[in-house]
Amino acid sequence: MKFFVFSFLCLFIILLSFIDFIASDPITVFSFVLMYGDFFKNISTIEKKYFVQILSITLPLIFILWCLIPSVFKYFHISKNKIRNILLIFLTIFFTYLAFFRVGIQVLFVMFFKNTSFYEDNYIPYSLRKENIPQKKKNLILIFAESFEQSYADPSLFDAPLLSKLPRQPGFSFSEFQQLNGTENTISALAAAFCGIPVMPVLPSSFRNEINYTFPSAVCLTDILNNAGYDTSFYFSSTEYFSNKVDFLKEHGVNHIAGSTVMRRNENDNGLMDFLAVKDSRTFEVLKEKIQELAQKETPFFIGVTTVNTHEPTGYLEETCKRTNSSVEFEDIVSCSDDQISDFIDFIKTTKVYPNTAIVVIGDHLARRNPLYDTLEKSENRFIFNRFVNINLPVSTERSFSMLDLGATLLEMLGFVLPQKGLGLGRSLLSSQEPTLIEKYGIEHIHGEILKNSAFYKKLLKEQHIDQPENKKGQ
Repeated sequence: MKFFVFSFLCLFIILLSFIDFIASDPITVFSFVLMYGDFFKNISTIEKKYFVQILSITLPLIFILWCLIPSVFKYFHISKNKIRNILLIFLTIFFTYLAFFRVGIQVLFVMFFKNTSFYEDNYIPYSLRKENIPQKKKNLILIFAESFEQSYADPSLFDAPLLSKLPRQPGFSFSEFQQLNGTENTISALAAAFCGIPVMPVLPSSFRNEINYTFPSAVCLTDILNNAGYDTSFYFSSTEYFSNKVDFLKEHGVNHIAGSTVMRRNENDNGLMDFLAVKDSRTFEVLKEKIQELAQKETPFFIGVTTVNTHEPTGYLEETCKRTNSSVEFEDIVSCSDDQISDFIDFIKTTKVYPNTAIVVIGDHLARRNPLYDTLEKSENRFIFNRFVNINLPVSTERSFSMLDLGATLLEMLGFVLPQKGLGLGRSLLSSQEPTLIEKYGIEHIHGEILKNSAFYKKLLKEQHIDQPENKKGQ
């Protein structure tokens, strides 16, 4: 019986250790099972070496714990049964620790047994009507700068602020751009920015290429622009096929998509090879060509782009980017990205499209573990970077908001009519009467609610058509 209990506990430890091994946050694997329901279908995509590594460590350990250690202790006149009782107690404590503190069983109970109406109570659908489309259509260029956060511009953290050119671009920035759960990687940031929807759960990287759900029933920023006659395109310095980005963007009205596989000409264009990327300078070359092409047309356009040079863990330093006053290479990389994006904006200013073009630069999420991470964590408040160029100043820039609010805000900035001042779970920052969900509920409340079961969210995730909820203002 003891051996059965011992083996049972060991198997649980192996399972929990494996989950902890493959997930950036162990609980996301469980929420993956709950939300998507096809974990076992996709588990075959995990490399077999993970299983081999786990088993090669744990099976010998089990043998040593159960057989050899008691045999050794019997020479000290301590019975095997006593040693095995101690081992069972130890394993029980260890299992409890893994379950509650590493994997978070207590949170799993919330996810499995608590439902929420948060999504349908706060979700605002958008109606694609002609009267909502402006007569004079303004172009939009939206730059997602990899891992850019406001702390890089803080002179109290860096002797020479690493973001200096972009903050000086004529325009404005909102004060508190916070990072919500479900928006903390590039693909989830795109879904949140365009559709006003978080991607829950946050998927372990082992599975991101396997997710086929693209919120097909949601009406997103890019759907609206495409419907209004915009030329829509998106460019990735990384490969466009990672994280199912192509399917998501095609589902939502982006007609031209190009990543490193399209833009690479030769080895000189190579960037971060972990992402099969081209260097960002090559991407900006292509973007300049695209803008010159669009300048010859009268069609309004949307261009989106994500950079990659500043991606963790070490980034990519281009040969032309080295500064002489930096002792940390990653400082050079961040500063170089600041220069490249600002220079690209300066180029746009020289073209005839600039007077009618809104330019927005935002970080896709906060910086993760990179050589400057410990310094960034010293910041009292870490907010995502944002800069709005060639756009009328809103009533107030003192707003607390998230990526969910970007789509609604950009639509109003472009002149589109938002009858309810929102899109999805996002709210327009131009509306002083309509608070963002962070301002209304607080970020911790939102994090708690979006973990819970939501039938509406699951339908939104997977189904082509759903009954959109009526907005329940005042609830």
